[in-house]
Amino acid sequence: MRVPPRPQLDDVLLSNNPKPTSKTGWAKLSQREYDFVTWDFGVASWSIACNRDRVGPGSVGWIHRADGSFGHLAGLIVFDDTPSSVREPGGTVDHCTGILWRLPREWWIDGARVALHPAWSGRAPFGATRRFRNGEQLKIQDRDVLWEMLHPVARDWVEAEVASLQGP
Repeated sequence: MRVPPRPQLDDVLLSNNPKPTSKTGWAKLSQREYDFVTWDFGVASWSIACNRDRVGPGSVGWIHRADGSFGHLAGLIVFDDTPSSVREPGGTVDHCTGILWRLPREWWIDGARVALHPAWSGRAPFGATRRFRNGEQLKIQDRDVLWEMLHPVARDWVEAEVASLQGP
């Protein structure tokens, strides 16, 4: 019996650690260390640790920049393809391509403000637990909280990018 595919996710959480060690996680597998604040707008890829079969064209990645506390929502990526496996020096990593936007510093959303929002569910990274896996589903209630706090120009950009992938 064939199992039907699960529906594509509209929104996923992604993480960025500005001070990774080469001994754990993505940095261990890829042997690379990046600081998201040095990246610009444009075509890029992001590693996906879970829901690899559910991230696809039009999925929006909300990028959390860790800082040891609640961190910040510091960027967005609108994926334009499905994840693919890439052989890295330390193992295989799944990446997905899209258009990345490192938000200007003044547009970052403070994680402590998110945690205090009455509609926030308390989930990581803006809750008691900070850790989550790249590609975890962002439920609609939590997405609405972030959307409300997102700069209007960034909201317009997300809507335009998603619409461009849906065609005429």
